[in-house]
Amino acid sequence: MISTREVKAKMKTTKNIKEITSALEVVSIIRMKKSQAVVRQSKNFVKTGFEILKSMLENGALEGSNNKKEKTNNKKAVLLITSDKGLCGPFNVNVVKKFNEFLSENNFTEKDIKVISVGKWGYNFLKRKNFNILSSFQRFSDVIKLEEINPIAENIFDLYSKGEFSELYVVYTDFISSVKNVCRVKRMLPYNVEEIINIIKEIFPEIEYKRKERKVKKEYIFEPSVSYIMEMLTPFLLRIQLFYFITESNAVEHSLRMMAMKNAKDTATDLLKNLNLIFNKARQEKITSELIEITSAKELL
Repeated sequence: MISTREVKAKMKTTKNIKEITSALEVVSIIRMKKSQAVVRQSKNFVKTGFEILKSMLENGALEGSNNKKEKTNNKKAVLLITSDKGLCGPFNVNVVKKFNEFLSENNFTEKDIKVISVGKWGYNFLKRKNFNILSSFQRFSDVIKLEEINPIAENIFDLYSKGEFSELYVVYTDFISSVKNVCRVKRMLPYNVEEIINIIKEIFPEIEYKRKERKVKKEYIFEPSVSYIMEMLTPFLLRIQLFYFITESNAVEHSLRMMAMKNAKDTATDLLKNLNLIFNKARQEKITSELIEITSAKELL
């Protein structure tokens, strides 16, 4: 039979857990609202960037550069976006699961693919599995800022320019609502019109794009040259893409952490109620036992 002292100790521990998870839930709610606000406020900015890229691709401005890179080698890389911190429910597990599905579908092994990790959790996973990690980025703000994304975009563009990989895919979590999210895999480089259109549709589901066949092909004059425009435009468009993927994942992370802390708080509350009942029952049994002993001793006297 469990003693009242043991029950009291468990009640104290459970109460502390409840207080901690309640505080973390409040913090997560604040961060979740801020990250969701960033996603909402940046939608038009991100959409405009993707629209520029779509327009350039449809007019063939970047076609030569992309195809040249693709023919040079067939090296593939993945940008894996996870969190720096834990306690966010199935967020990181779902990302890794999607990453493994992508590898399985394409028959890739650890040696066939290079990885760029965003987030401490993903880096630790990749290191344990002996993946070829090109670069790693960690210790971001609780709500991602645009200036934090610039080093990632510069690093990706530099690696792509040097021919470290010919294709780059991203595994991220798409924020739909506070209780709904989807892990996705998208190709970031080389640029593809259909991929860009799909991303725009995800940002604004109400938009419908119809590919129109042009009877008269428009000719554009690029000053000073196509390669110069490509060089100037690609880092900017990369930043927009990364900003979209990382802010979406960031919003999901805080939403799932809020839900995880709420569930932990509710579980601690229920456990505290059960422990309280056990404590009262144990105390009553102890009192009854003492009364029986007193009564028995009196009768013997």
